Formats: sequence, C-alpha cells, structure tokens
Amino acid sequence: MKMCSFAEYRSYDTQFMPISLSMGQNHLFVTSQSTNQVQVFQSGKQLGVLKINKSKFFNSLRNVHTITREISEATKPDVAHQVVVLDNMGFHFFVENGLFIYTILPGESRQYRGLGHIHYQGKFCLVSLDVKDANHSGVSVVIIDVDKGSQAKGTILKR
Repeated sequence: MKMCSFAEYRSYDTQFMPISLSMGQNHLFVTSQSTNQVQVFQSGKQLGVLKINKSKFFNSLRNVHTITREISEATKPDVAHQVVVLDNMGFHFFVENGLFIYTILPGESRQYRGLGHIHYQGKFCLVSLDVKDANHSGVSVVIIDVDKGSQAKGTILKR
C-alpha cells in the first residue's frame, strides 16, 4: 500500500474565508472572501499577500489563476510563471514572486467569473465567464487576448 503525504496550510488570518486557489511553480495562492486579499503560501507557511498599487486589498475578489508558459526568445526558450487575479477592477497579472505587471479590462470586470487559459487562433488567451445579464441571456464564455506583443492585447476575441 502506497502512503500519501500531505501538507497543511494555515493562514494567520482568523477570519480567513477562501473562495479560490491556484498552485504555481513554488507558491499556493488563495483568495480570501473576508479580507479581499490573495494570500501566498509556500511549504505550508503563509508568506504574505499579493499587493496591487501598494495595497494589500483587492476590490471584491473573484478568482486567482496561475499560468506557466514558454516564452520563445531568439536566443533561448524561457518559461514564465504568472498569477492572474480577477476582481471588480480588472484582470491583474503578477509574476509568481508577487511583482505586479499589468491589468487588462480595467473597470470592466464586475461581470466576469472564473479563469482559465487556452491557445486560440495562435494566440495565448484567458477564458472567463461573462454573467453580465444572467436574468435574460444567461452566461457567455469569453476568450480574451493576452498574447505577449499582440496589438489586440486585452480585447475579447470571441464571445
């Protein structure tokens, strides 16, 4: 019989209420509904929280998602490990070590839920659900261009 090992992750926040999580190359990222923070863990220990614009707090957190992708350069292929945080103010991209990179669809993300990524029409894209008007037309799947160097970066390619 093979024994499974597990790690226990504990937050220092007594009101911690996780709503989504994603495992990066070295870190576990967990969104907390009670604090609107993205807590960062490594080896079972809380390291801190992601910061955006010098703040530890996001605006109504929805989801966190990690991405590992190859970035081909002329000299050598490289791998990028990124974290995407979805809140009411946009889709925020971070390097896995916590450094903020950029935001797409700023101020337009209240209606989006969930995150994933795919290659679509030769581009690297995020996938999310648009619940703008769930009472009338239901939910739409959206594909958002986030390909490095794309002229259409941050635009919805397909709904």
